[in-house]
Amino acid sequence: MRNGKRRERVLFIPSGMLTNGTVAASIAACAVSSHVLASRAPLKDRVSAPVLSIVIASIASNFALLPPAHALYELAAEKLLPIACSLFLFGADLRRIRSIQRLTLAFLIGAVGTVCGALVAAGFIKIGALSGRLAGLFASTYIGGTVNYFAVAKALRLTTESATLVAAGLVVDNVIMAAYLSVLFALSPDSKRAPAPFSGGRQINWSRMLKSGVLAIGLSTSGIALSNVLRLPAAFSGIPVVTLLTALAASFRKRAFAPLTDEASRIGSVIFSIFFVTIGASANLSKMIAYGPSIALFAGMIISIHGAVVYLVGRKLLRLPVEELLVASNANIGGAGTAAAFASERGWLTLIMPAVLVGSVGYIIANPIGLLLAHYLA
Repeated sequence: MRNGKRRERVLFIPSGMLTNGTVAASIAACAVSSHVLASRAPLKDRVSAPVLSIVIASIASNFALLPPAHALYELAAEKLLPIACSLFLFGADLRRIRSIQRLTLAFLIGAVGTVCGALVAAGFIKIGALSGRLAGLFASTYIGGTVNYFAVAKALRLTTESATLVAAGLVVDNVIMAAYLSVLFALSPDSKRAPAPFSGGRQINWSRMLKSGVLAIGLSTSGIALSNVLRLPAAFSGIPVVTLLTALAASFRKRAFAPLTDEASRIGSVIFSIFFVTIGASANLSKMIAYGPSIALFAGMIISIHGAVVYLVGRKLLRLPVEELLVASNANIGGAGTAAAFASERGWLTLIMPAVLVGSVGYIIANPIGLLLAHYLA
């Protein structure tokens, strides 16, 4: 204690020293470490690389080795994620996609579960006079993903009336989402996963890997450019267009794309791990505790009831396939991007396109549902 002021201790690295190069190196280290650990005993075949990416990055973030927010995280979502989605669709065949109706049903069940959870949370957990608006805010983000969060917060005037609550809610949303995605990975049944980049096995064909990367970058760039030229709504631009272009190319030029499937999956797997590292880094537990456990309990109750409804109605009552329920729930909580990444990492290639489509629908319906719920509970 000096001059009546308490000196704060800094853990490991001051945030000001985390330059772009340091952050990029830390992200890469987390992604590579997750794959190395996932491919070796005792974690081999027990914990997937994406789960380890989230856990390692979350630990790094809470020890100030990674910032909870950074421009590179947005770059990973906007630029790298479309490339990864394209890479995992090199073996796609549009004629094999028959899951869209069941996946849509599962997605709607998840949306109903989220609304039920929001109603229960608003009734049992009181956070001042803002419980109703907070319920609508979290309902929107757990129906269509985090992309809806700020749009609804602004529409409900929370950004001006309670900026602290909005900031706290975003931190909680990141932590809860990261934890829930990890649970979905743990619950998913064994499947034919993408080849592990650091697991040995068949020798990597570097020529095919380079060709895969060039094709994916070209398709991703073309899809984003086409979205801009057509001025498509945000829900249908970017990843949806990129995945559609890739699926069409892979379906009608199988001789060109099929031989590249393994190498493309290896690259895509690393890129997806980078993406999941950014999710884990955003899950800063110390900030969540500082902002208030009541908001965490509020969001946790919503997402728990969502999961329970998906399981009881989707699996026990309607007997929908586990894979489709998990992908649909992922699309509810994380959005189209995380759902496509999840389906790709689990090897469910026929669910990638449907995941993107239902996730895009979620972007559209989540805002009005959240706003209606907030006004109802006001």
